[in-house]
Amino acid sequence: MKTIEFLSKVLAPEDNYLLWMARSSGATWNENYADINDCIKAIETTDQKEDITVYMAVGAFTDNVHEHAKTKKDYVQRRGHQATYFKCLAADLDVGEREDKYDSQREAVASIIKACRKLKMPQPMVVLSGNGVHVYWPFDKSISAENWERMSLALRAALESQGVKLDVSKISDRTMVLRPVGSHHKKDPDNWKEVRAVNESKPRSPIEYAKVLKEYKFAGPKRTGAGPGRRRTSTVMDALLAGDANVVLADMYKCPQIAALLDSGGATDAAGEIVSEPLW
Repeated sequence: MKTIEFLSKVLAPEDNYLLWMARSSGATWNENYADINDCIKAIETTDQKEDITVYMAVGAFTDNVHEHAKTKKDYVQRRGHQATYFKCLAADLDVGEREDKYDSQREAVASIIKACRKLKMPQPMVVLSGNGVHVYWPFDKSISAENWERMSLALRAALESQGVKLDVSKISDRTMVLRPVGSHHKKDPDNWKEVRAVNESKPRSPIEYAKVLKEYKFAGPKRTGAGPGRRRTSTVMDALLAGDANVVLADMYKCPQIAALLDSGGATDAAGEIVSEPLW
């Protein structure tokens, strides 16, 4: 599969295409492209450089170019509230020696295929990302970032119910970036690994996926404590995930953080610390 075919299938065309560049020295930056062909050219050009790895944002972004306060030059942001549309569901399955990873790409692919069969969910597009596996379920039309996040949380719950080992830090993150097909995994400088699709999946209506995931709408992880992969639930969150904008004020005050913001007009948080943009 060529890069143009891949990007056209999984990326929403409504707003900006966004690339995230990571230099081996640790420096990173974002780049915006309004035209998909310009985006592909940037991927191909950057991928040829030994010290830079290119990633694509799964979502489309807007209003994310701002003037830097010190340099006065424009810089590109990639923040969750700037994501607007998505044209696929996506998940990252890691391979490694830890218990939350697979022993091989073959094992990871077998796991996702088995899970989809059990869930009666269409098989995904499978991409070997170098060492790991990326999976995509492309849509035939774009959906809003809000609906995508709700569907992605349900997708996580559905896949975890089948024992699939996911990178939970990415699956519902609007700022998710993954390596595009046609680029390379370069962590071993002497052995670049091409990112390639090994199984295709035709675009389907988002409604088809929503029907499969409906029963997992509120089945997301409800673990206590903080840290990666842990999500606290509340009356407010449950209402928002259900798409209910009519959250009563009494429920809002059940969350100390929101209560503090309401009482101070958004000036301070629950610890009494001053809240700066963009949180307020």
